[in-house]
Amino acid sequence: MSGLEASVRGLLFYSSLKMDDTRLNVPTITRNWGEYPINAWKHYPLEIPKGGANGSVSGRCYQAFGPTITGQKWDKNRIIKLPVYPNAIIRAAVEDCGTDLLRTLIREWNVSYTFDETPILAVAFGVAGHYCDFREFQTATVLPIWHDAVGRILTLDWAEGPLEDCITPEWHSNSTRLLGLEKTIEQVRKLYDHTLPWDDLSFFVYMIPPFLGSYLRGEGVSCDLWHGWKYDQESIWREDLDFVFSWLIEAFYGEDGG
Repeated sequence: MSGLEASVRGLLFYSSLKMDDTRLNVPTITRNWGEYPINAWKHYPLEIPKGGANGSVSGRCYQAFGPTITGQKWDKNRIIKLPVYPNAIIRAAVEDCGTDLLRTLIREWNVSYTFDETPILAVAFGVAGHYCDFREFQTATVLPIWHDAVGRILTLDWAEGPLEDCITPEWHSNSTRLLGLEKTIEQVRKLYDHTLPWDDLSFFVYMIPPFLGSYLRGEGVSCDLWHGWKYDQESIWREDLDFVFSWLIEAFYGEDGG
């Protein structure tokens, strides 16, 4: 067994104990409730909506005596938890661009069956711009990917409502069923295969764990759990996304693909 394999097995074993790493005095992988990586004044959980879709148009329903604001109820049983990798493993991965570490994690993840319900990684991308009179629109697409090469696609479209009621924006979320990784990537590539008709566009890629983005050329940004990269040039953003997805196919299936 190589030193990397031993380190990953130790990390997964101690993480499976689900104890605070300060008590164990060793690095562990923890889990947090997943959220969409968007720049908004409230959080949108990474929920698999019942029936495949959810949303609110309260920002389009201005009342005579002011906006009616009701809290969205989320089903915690349907929210995906995302892994939080320790800084020590992230620093080690950056030194070799993470390729060997990712392949070892994929291979060794089965050692700890307590992680079956948690994705091994997640990739997200998004676009932000103004759709009308400087009202902001954002999209976010998230791909949680599990160790056995399955994933799903979750999307969020978010738009500021009328200027007098922008505090209650309109939003819509969707989720696919579980798909094989190659099918997931095939479908998600179609989602960024067209240019959105907005002004002042910015483009984003986000990664968990962040070492997956070692090769990305965008400007580093953070968004809660996510580490991201911001792009001003759409062509470079598309090229980097294509690289990420090709690299993931190789990591899971080898150079010859599935």
